[in-house]
Amino acid sequence: MGIIIGDNSGKPIALKTIDKGAHWQKVQLDGLQTDELALSDVFIFPDNTIRILSFKGNVYESTNECKDWCLLRSGKEGESLNSIAFTSKKEGYISGLQGLLLKTTDGGSTWEKIETAVLGSQVNISNLEYTKDNRLLMTTAESFQDEKNKAPLFSIDTQGKISPILLANGKTFVFDAYGLFLINDKVFLLNRDLLYKTKL
Repeated sequence: MGIIIGDNSGKPIALKTIDKGAHWQKVQLDGLQTDELALSDVFIFPDNTIRILSFKGNVYESTNECKDWCLLRSGKEGESLNSIAFTSKKEGYISGLQGLLLKTTDGGSTWEKIETAVLGSQVNISNLEYTKDNRLLMTTAESFQDEKNKAPLFSIDTQGKISPILLANGKTFVFDAYGLFLINDKVFLLNRDLLYKTKL
């Protein structure tokens, strides 16, 4: 099963496929708040439990292949969130603008704010993905990088330490991370019009 989510004229929309993308059908979003805005990201567990994140910071879960949704987290005023990732049903992260990174260890009942000052001031954490060894990779949507700034790919280890994976290496370049994809030991970063590849 595959799910894509997004914005339909200011309203949330989700589409589902069960044949590897050959056909798509609109998902009923019963259970979402009536004033919900666009959906930002989706995470699907191996048992087809689905969790979706809205730009407002709400997290919803469906355990019956999108037939019904329940609210796991209510976003707070002023939040703008981009990405969601889980390593188990209990442990996961959500992230967004102004360096906001939140972690749950109880399936979304409570969330702890993670310090992200090492990423830079007011950074936009745009994408989250777990590696096979349970490191969390993060990209930041920084529009300018130079020899003094880290390139926008970081990892968090199981102890919560944030470390850069890529460095600018004295080069000046423009980069906005629009996508992060892992295939085996390779990492793919999508820029506005370029695709970059590196290894873990």
